[in-house]
Amino acid sequence: MANAFSIDTFTAKLGGGGALASLFQAEITEFKGNWAGDAKDNFSFLCKASNFPTSSIDVTEINYMGRPFRIPGNRAAQDWTTSIYNDEGFEIRNALENWMEQISSHTSNKRASGMKTINSYTGTMNIKQLSKAGGTVGKNYIFTQIWPYTLAEITVDWDTNEIQMYDVTWAFSYWTSAASGINRGGTGGPAGT
Repeated sequence: MANAFSIDTFTAKLGGGGALASLFQAEITEFKGNWAGDAKDNFSFLCKASNFPTSSIDVTEINYMGRPFRIPGNRAAQDWTTSIYNDEGFEIRNALENWMEQISSHTSNKRASGMKTINSYTGTMNIKQLSKAGGTVGKNYIFTQIWPYTLAEITVDWDTNEIQMYDVTWAFSYWTSAASGINRGGTGGPAGT
C-alpha cells in the first residue's frame, strides 16, 4: 500500500461513487390471495425499506482426538423483511391479510382448497439495486416460493403526524442472483449455466 491515507485512492476505488441504500426497488412478481385494484403495482412504490438477503451456511463441528474442527453444513433458513407505507385504502395490507388467511384461516385453522402444494400458496418477489444515473445496477435478488408469515401491527397515536408503516416478514425457499452466479439450477456456476 503506497499511501495509508489518500482520498483520491479511496474515491477511485469506490465505483460509481458507491451504491446508495435509498436507491432500490422491491417488487411482487407472482402473488397469491386477492390483490384488488393497484395493490401489486403500488407495492413497488410503497415498500420503503428492506434489505439484501443474508447468506448463511450452518457450521458442523467434528472432534478428532480432542481437537474440534469445523466443516460446512447445510444452508441455514433465513427471513426477508419489507417495510411498507400504508395507503388509506389499505390495499396492500388487505391483500397480504387475505393471502395469509388462505394459507391458514383465523377461524378454521385450515388452508384454502386451492392451496395444497407449495407453489399454490407461494409467490415470487425481487429486490434490485438502482443506479444514481437511472436503471438497474445489475444486482437483483429473486426470492422463490415466498410467502408472508408475519404482518406486523400498525401503530396509531394522536400525538403523531406520520404516515402509517408496517413490516412484513417473508419466508422463502431460496434466492437467486445472476450477478453472483447463483441460478435456479443450483449449479453455482457462471450466470446462464
